[in-house]
Amino acid sequence: MAWLLGSTKSTPAQLMLIWLATAPIAAFGFRHSIAGSTEVFYLAASGSISLVEAILTFELPALAGNIIGGVVLVAMVNHGQAGGKG
Repeated sequence: MAWLLGSTKSTPAQLMLIWLATAPIAAFGFRHSIAGSTEVFYLAASGSISLVEAILTFELPALAGNIIGGVVLVAMVNHGQAGGKG
């Protein structure tokens, strides 16, 4: 997010970038990986769910989403910086 916001000085553009980056999380029912991990590990520590269940149902899907999202974001940024050259 810091890279995206640093790419423009226009406040409306920054607000749009924030919205574009965060709206899909809510729209598709995704959870934030850090806040969600805290919840899941609390549930595992309190005995509400097993550690294996926490890892299989939350941590691995969150990891996969972060890997895919990170690769896509970096590819888009790299293409934006160097895509039209050459």
